[in-house]
Amino acid sequence: MTSVGVAMYWIPMMVLKRLKNIYVDGLVNGVDIKGFTDDFNAQAKAQTTIHQSYKKSLKEVHLPSALDLTKFDHDISDNESHFYLALQQWWQLNLSPAFIQFANKVDSLSISMPILLHNCGLGFNWKDIIDWWKGALDASDNEALIALLDLLNKLAHDLRTTLAPSYADLLEVLLRLLPQPISAPSLTALLATLSGLFRYLLVPSINLDLLDHTWCSFRAVLPTCNSDVQRAAAEVWGSVLRRLKSVARERAVILMAKNLEGIEDASTWMMIFACKSISQTLHTSAGSSIASLIDCHLTNDRPELSYTLLQHVLTALIHHCNGPEDFSVVASLIIDRFCAVSQTGGVNHQDLQRVMQIASVICAVHQGSRLSNWRHCRLMLPLHSEILNFMSSLLTAGPGHAFVARALGVPSSGLMLCGVLAGLGWGDWKFVGLPALLKATPTLLQAEHTLTLRLLASLQHSGKLGEVDIVWKRCVDRWIQIHLSSWEISDESVDHLYDIMSLSIFVDSLAPLLVPIIERALNTPTPEANWQASYANAAWVIGTCMQALSRCKSASWEMQVDPSAWTAEIVEHWSWFDEVMIGLVALLEAW
Repeated sequence: MTSVGVAMYWIPMMVLKRLKNIYVDGLVNGVDIKGFTDDFNAQAKAQTTIHQSYKKSLKEVHLPSALDLTKFDHDISDNESHFYLALQQWWQLNLSPAFIQFANKVDSLSISMPILLHNCGLGFNWKDIIDWWKGALDASDNEALIALLDLLNKLAHDLRTTLAPSYADLLEVLLRLLPQPISAPSLTALLATLSGLFRYLLVPSINLDLLDHTWCSFRAVLPTCNSDVQRAAAEVWGSVLRRLKSVARERAVILMAKNLEGIEDASTWMMIFACKSISQTLHTSAGSSIASLIDCHLTNDRPELSYTLLQHVLTALIHHCNGPEDFSVVASLIIDRFCAVSQTGGVNHQDLQRVMQIASVICAVHQGSRLSNWRHCRLMLPLHSEILNFMSSLLTAGPGHAFVARALGVPSSGLMLCGVLAGLGWGDWKFVGLPALLKATPTLLQAEHTLTLRLLASLQHSGKLGEVDIVWKRCVDRWIQIHLSSWEISDESVDHLYDIMSLSIFVDSLAPLLVPIIERALNTPTPEANWQASYANAAWVIGTCMQALSRCKSASWEMQVDPSAWTAEIVEHWSWFDEVMIGLVALLEAW
């Protein structure tokens, strides 16, 4: 009888046997057959619910732990085959025709390791098993898929580098499954099998070309996968990075970092999984992996992608580590790179800027709590004021508050630094940063009035400007009055007006300045065309200034304003714009 005939006979017999057991046991032991049927229907309904939440189930998929993947390493004798034992176990559990046909073919060829390896004159070899396995996979359903993937994992464990000639074919077959909508258990089995294939065939190989080919194939399929599948697959490659020797690991990281487009998130997960270890510590390979990534970033043609990758990876590792000691390997590495680049004669400004960006990450995340004090000190070197991100992170991480006053000597960078420190919630902002800013305000308004207005307005709006003295108020009042007295509509002047409105509480005589601005805006010849041409339009100016005027004491403007004339003009030419009508209503209510 052929193997197909055996399968066709055996499957119905097994089903009948199971039904017989259920029915007879039910009669003998008083089992409620209807209850059994109800339970079966409930399970089917549960499976339907699981199917409906397929995307959610993928979020729970992870590469099995290293302990789970290696627990069968020492549980059989030397002559026994893990493949054969797994085959017998699956034979008891799986009724899929594709699996049964495959099992019938390979059963006698895998009883022991010598037979599996050499086939002892049976006329077949392990390549035939691979061919049968691929044929069974093509014909498999979800039930058979899990069993077949597990069997390939066991076969790779048994034969190891003997399978090297078939490595490329097997890799292609497995990677072809990644984008497919297979079930979560099948995906878990696929991850374990890929991990086993890499562990037993790729990692022991000294051929770096094989690593290149594997990465190119792996990378090509990732963009076609669901985001959760990408994350799960990244765990597999992260485990590969851990196991590779230093030269191969460096090559793998560089291959990844030089071509990040389209796999940015997956690459981040790969590095995180490669570097994290248990108990809030880092893996022993973390240092070399991060070092290779930094070196690649310093010479990368697309530094924005590699920097984002480093930023996300370092942030995740800092949150993972419990304290400075656990993060010391990576911290020391980054500080050493920073010092080496900054102290080299004839500094390469591109390298310096890039390494400063990296150092700013470890200073900023958790306010530098994963850095020991001596590392803070090593970073306190003469800095380039244009590297704003680094300066703000450094000040947040440790001492150096006096630098704020010095930084304001260069208005553009000093103002941006103050904005960042205020936004970060720097603890010394109120007592150190703010006084330095207020003291320098007269000079800043003359040298960099646009940025100064924007920062002061932002601080006032967020409540971080606090109480100011009479000298500062008079300074701001005088500057605003001079500026508004000659105000004409333009893109820049409208930006200034927006910020000035936030500071209007510091102006004693605002109304006489707003009335001429409103009247000039009302005389705009083509209101709607003016509104469509730019955001800096007369309609916005009228609405904003009228609302500000309504908040002033009416005695300060009622002699200058003819409400009936303004109302007639607005109703005829400006009623299409909500802000103007809102401003008019507010003004009439205040009159």
